[in-house]
Amino acid sequence: MKIPGPKGATPNTLTTGFPPGAIVSYENDGNMLLGVILGFKKDKYLLLNERERQLELQASRLHALQSALPVECETTNAKAAYLAEFHGSAREAAGKIEMEELWQVVHEQPKEYSNKELCELYYGKFTPAQHLALRIALLGDPTYFKRNKDTFSPRTGETVEELRKAEKARQEKLRVRSETLSWVEARLSDPKAPAPRSVLHNLELLENVAAGAEHLDNSSHRDAKELIDSCAEELHLDLSGSKEARAIQLLERIAHFDPDQNLWLIKYRQPIEFPEAVLNRADTLRKECLGSHDSRPRLDLTALDCFTVDDTSTLDMDDALSLERMPGGYRLGVHISDVASFILPGDPVELEAARRCTSLYLPDQTINMLPEALAHDALSLVAGDLRRCLSCFFTVNEKYEITGHEIASTIIKVKKRYDYDQMDSLLESDTGELNLIYNISLTNETLRLSRGAQKVSKRDLTIIVKPGGEVELKEIDEHGPARGMIGEMMVLANSYLADYGSKHRLPLVYRSQEPPEEQAAQDIPAGPAYDYSQRARLKKSITSTSPAPHAGLGLEAYIQATSPIRRYIDLCNQRQIMHHLATNKVFYPEEQLQEIIHLCDEPLSKAQYINKQTRRYWLLKYLKLRAQRGNKKIIGTIIRTDLKNPLVELEEVFMPVIARIDGNYQRGDRVELTISAIDPKTDYIRLEGRKV
Repeated sequence: MKIPGPKGATPNTLTTGFPPGAIVSYENDGNMLLGVILGFKKDKYLLLNERERQLELQASRLHALQSALPVECETTNAKAAYLAEFHGSAREAAGKIEMEELWQVVHEQPKEYSNKELCELYYGKFTPAQHLALRIALLGDPTYFKRNKDTFSPRTGETVEELRKAEKARQEKLRVRSETLSWVEARLSDPKAPAPRSVLHNLELLENVAAGAEHLDNSSHRDAKELIDSCAEELHLDLSGSKEARAIQLLERIAHFDPDQNLWLIKYRQPIEFPEAVLNRADTLRKECLGSHDSRPRLDLTALDCFTVDDTSTLDMDDALSLERMPGGYRLGVHISDVASFILPGDPVELEAARRCTSLYLPDQTINMLPEALAHDALSLVAGDLRRCLSCFFTVNEKYEITGHEIASTIIKVKKRYDYDQMDSLLESDTGELNLIYNISLTNETLRLSRGAQKVSKRDLTIIVKPGGEVELKEIDEHGPARGMIGEMMVLANSYLADYGSKHRLPLVYRSQEPPEEQAAQDIPAGPAYDYSQRARLKKSITSTSPAPHAGLGLEAYIQATSPIRRYIDLCNQRQIMHHLATNKVFYPEEQLQEIIHLCDEPLSKAQYINKQTRRYWLLKYLKLRAQRGNKKIIGTIIRTDLKNPLVELEEVFMPVIARIDGNYQRGDRVELTISAIDPKTDYIRLEGRKV
């Protein structure tokens, strides 16, 4: 259609005010609409728009097109139809306007231009139809001209380039969003439909929003909301609640999240999968570890009866024990897998270990610090296989007292692997070497207690997640014979290695702890409340590169070096000691160790929080399933009363929770509670009860 010009009126009759029949444009919610003036009422014009709607608008909102409605358009329907056709033809013409061409003409003469001036410059003449077409183009593409109320000024070349890039990015975002919607739609019918590479960014964005990730900026939150809204509207999905809740629902609907998705891993960006380059390097290191070549001289201890004690599920075994009878006593050996000799600083595997800092042992998954080829195989003290170690030897007299010690690079072969239950059973009846090691551990612990060590109890559990999300709990006795013995052996080895570092003025990552200031509470009965009060007295441990007393352990110096497969700081301590042992020189200067401590602070804190919250989720899930089976009652012990509501440690799960208790109460009181509401995903539980 040829864009119609004015009929029944001339431009001169329309230059002042808006007479009846004049065609005007106005904007509503960012959209341009056309209207025809019907009259004037008080301080507003009465007009009919192209949607057949009458409305009143002030003159400041109207823009004259210097065109009038044809006189033959008498009915409301005819007027609206003419306006709609006029507008449609102008939109079509606007799509053909080359805005850059107009900008090239005027951008070197910066000033404000009227719509009419720009129209004459572009077309060489002026008609209402051209005026409207150019106005549509100017308002629709702000790349080249900046709007100043009713005039337009050309932008600078730099600004135009920036806006071009921004528009390109916007179009790309819309394209990716469209592809994401298509993939979401495909997943609704086929949960295994693979995600195209183009949607991975949006998928990660949804994951982060679902997890409440703190690193997202406002723009990311806005993009996520728009994406979720688009999925809900275009795919007719019922997504309710907060933005985070809607993201979770969407990801569960497309089977990207399972019902027990660990959001804490996402929130704190915990590395899970290893980069391909790291895995490839780990395979190479595995062959080197298992090979016969060894640049370090080692004692051959393969004839020793070494054994390991770990949980049944443990695959990364980094410590073993041995005992030899000697004239006048025994020689106790604590053998630590030699990780430092094979994973060198700057190696891709070492850099990845430094990024992770620790292995994570969660109820439903294990996230290793080192790839499995090393953690579960080449560096793990697997029974029957030759392994290089850093060995600590202790000379023990007939009274089970330690009278001497030494360390050496060794090679061992573990003869037997035990789990803790097996070891507990053996210690009940054994009168041989296992019982001797147990007695040595008791003697060493007694010595530490005499020096002020704090033996504080805390009930603990192994959480077993079964197929289908069922949860089973198994109580752990940390002070039971087997766990107590192994724990004391690790304390013994770590304290000796700390003494070695102190004696040789060797910078290490030492751990110290000041003695508690408060006296132990005397008015609290034995049990969870008393144990909690004892733990609350303990000072936070301190990490530094200089030795200092550890009051909680009753030691003059202490490090952690017995888990180099699982903890990066243990690996660094081992590297420092083994290098000094071989060269009598320092590998890490003090400043570098301080930097390592600093770099490990954040990942270790995050890992600790992930572990705590993940365990809490599964314990709440256990309680939820328990309540769903009709068992909503649970016993607890009040352990803290200085809050608005008391803190209670629940039986079965050994978890502290806030509860509402009727009547008076004090620490140590046992209470019967009812679970009235529980939601593991939001870490929410409401408990009400009374004293037993």
